[in-house]
Parts: sequence; C-alpha cells; structure tokens
Amino acid sequence: MVNLLATERPTDPATHRQPPTTGATVTIEAATVEEALARLLADPAERERLGRRARQAFAALGGAAQANAEALEGLLAEAHP
Repeated sequence: MVNLLATERPTDPATHRQPPTTGATVTIEAATVEEALARLLADPAERERLGRRARQAFAALGGAAQANAEALEGLLAEAHP
C-alpha cells in the first residue's frame, strides 16, 4: 500500500479528472500500481498518449514563474516606492 499526502488534487486515473480538494491522504494499493505499470509496459500507444498529455500540461504551465515574479515585483514596488 502506498500513501501519498494530497497537497494538490490528484487526477483520477479512471476519468483523468481531478476531484475536489480535500486535503486528505490518498491510499493506493500496491496491486493497483502493479496493474497500471503492467498495462503501460504492454501498451506503447497509451504510454505515448499519456506522455503527450503530460507534455501539454507542462507547457500550459510555462511562464508561471515569470508571471509570479512580475506580480511580486509590482507588489514590492507598491509597498516600497
């Protein structure tokens, strides 16, 4: 059994959707992880699809650090003119 602290909303592997944030601990049975890995090892197309989605999600977050830095610069400029 694997326990993961849910600091962010985990994606439901069945629906690929995120449940509401609960701050709860997510428990994953070892057999479930084993089945998922076996399925991915046996299915190159699924691995490619998931990899593509991961790259898209990562790209969509691009620029977040820059946007945060600019927002902080603006706040600091207002606080310390």
